[in-house]
Amino acid sequence: MDMEAAAQRMTGQATMRFRGVQDPAIRAIQRGESPVVAVMPTGGGKSMLFMVPAFATPGGTTVVVVPLVALRADMTRRCQQLGISCVAWESRCPPDAASIVLVTPESAVSPDFHTFLNRLRWTRRLDRIVIDECHVVAGTHPDGMVDRHVAPDHGGGVMPADEA
Repeated sequence: MDMEAAAQRMTGQATMRFRGVQDPAIRAIQRGESPVVAVMPTGGGKSMLFMVPAFATPGGTTVVVVPLVALRADMTRRCQQLGISCVAWESRCPPDAASIVLVTPESAVSPDFHTFLNRLRWTRRLDRIVIDECHVVAGTHPDGMVDRHVAPDHGGGVMPADEA
């Protein structure tokens, strides 16, 4: 799938283009590289790197670890505006189907969430795991590495920022 065309359909902006670090990062994501690290400033378009693939492949699930309540609410609102199914993780009511599942760092390492992740893996619906604001997330777990517990290292490329 052409991610730029998907982004244009998603946003309704025919002139939408991936810019700066977004371009090599979205290509790496499209190739299935892992991990992909995109260091970008606030407002640099990091969320587009997981929203566009989630929009383009609605049968799968993107898990996004989000440390801040305000950021989680903003992401939910933005996804809904763009027509992307997005839910916040709740252990007592795991989602059956959503393109994006938002989870706190604390819940991301819980047994219930691991069961949910394993179910997604077994059914081949887990598309990607995204750690948003990783500098904040790393400080929320005793060993500072939530992503190591959630997403095993598969090798892959690193996308440095042009101007971070």
